[in-house]
Amino acid sequence: MFNIFDKIIIDKNWAYIALLLILILIILFAYSKKIKPSFLLPSNSINLFVKNLKILLISFLILFIVVLPLNISLVQDKIVSKNQTLNIQIIFDVSLSMTANDIKPSRFDWAKNSLINLTKTLSGYNISMITFSGIPFVRMPFSDQNSSVVSKLEQFNLWEFPPTFNFVWTAIWDAILLANNNLINNSKDKTKPWIIILITDGDSNKWSNPIESATFSKSLNIPIYTLWIGNNDFVVGTDYLWTPVTTTINIDLLKNISQTSWWKFYRILNQQEFKDVFTEISKIVKSQETVNYKYKYLRLNNVFYKIIFSLLIVYLILNFIKAKKIIETKERI
Repeated sequence: MFNIFDKIIIDKNWAYIALLLILILIILFAYSKKIKPSFLLPSNSINLFVKNLKILLISFLILFIVVLPLNISLVQDKIVSKNQTLNIQIIFDVSLSMTANDIKPSRFDWAKNSLINLTKTLSGYNISMITFSGIPFVRMPFSDQNSSVVSKLEQFNLWEFPPTFNFVWTAIWDAILLANNNLINNSKDKTKPWIIILITDGDSNKWSNPIESATFSKSLNIPIYTLWIGNNDFVVGTDYLWTPVTTTINIDLLKNISQTSWWKFYRILNQQEFKDVFTEISKIVKSQETVNYKYKYLRLNNVFYKIIFSLLIVYLILNFIKAKKIIETKERI
């Protein structure tokens, strides 16, 4: 059988205070009896209002003292906070084909600016960026300081990557592998899930197969969003023989990278598609946030003890008035 008293929680500290107050009340009540006159008071000298007021005061004192050990609290305010649950690893292609201006002023500029706008919407998230072409490297370690991440991205320029052998090719396999390792070893909170955003405009043309590293991502439950930027066979310049140099793309490969990790592939051909895709990714990321509730309580005992001491003072004043009244009556008799 359910017993309601099993659910009552007594605060020991307040229980001791309540016992002390009851002891004080008993002493005051005993003192009140001592000042009772030894002679019969005339009926016109008895103030019934004061007498009834004292009874009411004692009743309220007992009530407030009895509820003190319960330490009753009321919810005064509810504070809602969101917990950013994803570590976000960005992989950014900085190969020479990113200078192509089929998305003006260039593929690189629009990818960079769109990424900055995305980052601004993800305040509090732990974000890192890996840049790659022929070789990948961590350009920006994980940080949840949004202003610092945005500042680092704004200082990001393609001229930092010289047209040497290492920056001619597109090593997607190496970039994803480094991203996996960076997430495992360096993300701030390893209990949170991970996500990879791959931004590229080219084919993986440096020997290794990216599907192998995407499969590794799948085994770690790391989804990969793949963004392919630009048109097929776009001329980005000429070589030393004045032969046109065109960009190459392997759509099936990029689709398979995302499909292997159970996630999504996007093709971006203009500025508006950049905005739409990053808006969608931002919503997907935020949809995994967890909500925390923190309650601010009003502790009624903080009010009750003030009321108790106020009632005790009034009770003492009434006793003083009673004693004074007895003395005056005795003197008249």
